[in-house]
Amino acid sequence: MKKALIIVFSVFFAIVLVYGINNYFQTESFFSYILDDAYIHLAIAKNFALYGNWGITKYVFSSTSSSPLFTLILSALISVFGDFHLIPFWFNLLLFVIIIVFLVKHFSRYFSSQKLVIFSILFALFSSVLYVQIFSGMEHILQVLVLVVNIFYFQKWIDSNYHDEDSRFWFFFTITIMGLIRFESMFYLTAVIFVFLLLKKFKKSAAVLLVGFLPIVAFCFYNYQNTGYLFPFSVVVKGSQFSFQDDFSEQLYRFVFNNFLLNRAFYKIGFFPLVIFLAFFIKDFKLKGIRYALENNLAALVISITMVFHTFFADLKGFFRYESYLMVGFAMTLLPRLVDYIKDNFFQKLKKLDVVCWSSIFIILITIYKIGFSHIMLWYGGKNIYEQQIQSAKFLEKYYRNSKIVANDIGAICYFTEIQLFDIVGLGSQVTVPYNENNRPRDLEFGGFVKNYTEKNNYEVAIIYDNWLKPYIPSTWKKVAKLQITHNWSCAYDHVFVYAVDSKDYNKIIGHIKNFTWNKNVKVEIVR
Repeated sequence: MKKALIIVFSVFFAIVLVYGINNYFQTESFFSYILDDAYIHLAIAKNFALYGNWGITKYVFSSTSSSPLFTLILSALISVFGDFHLIPFWFNLLLFVIIIVFLVKHFSRYFSSQKLVIFSILFALFSSVLYVQIFSGMEHILQVLVLVVNIFYFQKWIDSNYHDEDSRFWFFFTITIMGLIRFESMFYLTAVIFVFLLLKKFKKSAAVLLVGFLPIVAFCFYNYQNTGYLFPFSVVVKGSQFSFQDDFSEQLYRFVFNNFLLNRAFYKIGFFPLVIFLAFFIKDFKLKGIRYALENNLAALVISITMVFHTFFADLKGFFRYESYLMVGFAMTLLPRLVDYIKDNFFQKLKKLDVVCWSSIFIILITIYKIGFSHIMLWYGGKNIYEQQIQSAKFLEKYYRNSKIVANDIGAICYFTEIQLFDIVGLGSQVTVPYNENNRPRDLEFGGFVKNYTEKNNYEVAIIYDNWLKPYIPSTWKKVAKLQITHNWSCAYDHVFVYAVDSKDYNKIIGHIKNFTWNKNVKVEIVR
């Protein structure tokens, strides 16, 4: 076990060190996360710690964080250690270490060979490219840790025929906090409840329902009292949901085909692990019947059902972060059995077109693809965010620190300044949520609202991707400048536009843009 820890720690310490140094030298010794979303958590955590307001700005309540517990932990750390933008990085690094410790303990239960333990851990972490999330500054490593602890004790609890009290405690403790880390965890909770019902373990099913969903219900009640919405704005805006006011058959088509059968991300991520699970499940069913198949594949069945729910109702894109917990879950539940299966006459099974062996090959190829793509994200991601979002934040901090600003990427500009925000996407401004709800497309009504609201409330500057508002950019706004970066991998577009919301401010904004010292890699083009 000690040898496995040393080897795995060494591998990932080297990875973090290399990409950390690269980030440091490409961002003028600043260090930037590879996603602007990290600064959303930081902004809310800072405002809650320093001003007692749960919001992306210090002025109004805004349910912008999709991970209330993670943001609350950051807020507590800021209260103790001060407002330091590297807190999420160091916190995630600590959580990553704990994940490795638990994975060593987990795989050591199944493999006596240190080599197999090391291989299994490396495969789990590389297939989920979890090290990327250290640099994202987001909640996904905490989500993975809680799932890892849950599965570890869930399996121990199952193996003890549900008699181990210590395992039961940690299983239910992690179930309790899971939903407040990521709301997609409701899929996992629902899967556990469903599987317990299949096994006619009604008390356990009811217990998971109670302890898993009660904290979520409590948060939803609190959120509703403040916003009129049950869930954070990000869930309302980006989530998929049925509406009885729209065409039901069209929605059903979107869920079944667009979200699932025709979703390329699903085939990159979940398809082959599901195939392997089904192959083992069917084999057990033929051997000893349905109950044996359920009990012998209990944790894997839960992860598989969660994967299907996630694909239907949530997102599988975004630097592999949304599915990290699923890939680690599949590794923990399938690898102990898969390794024994494929090491026995592997090449003969390949010749016979064995579905498990060929699925394993495809998973390895997809993992190699993920590692390669992740390298590009880590190499350029921090640089991209620094040159676009953080440069915009520094510009606003210098000239418009307390001003009313229109924006769409809201993390860095809110964390590093004290602006009053109007978010066209709806994550940080409640007034725009109805126009963005359930991925609603832009329309003339929204364009009119943006024009009237920003004029009435005297907003000064807009820094936006104009493609996100076209063709409904208010005619009264005047385009001032284009800020463009190169080698873009992290930002939605390689350029943002600066607008004067009131055309009378056009010359003043030009003066500020010309006088500001932009990063040398930002191409500034004045629009006249």
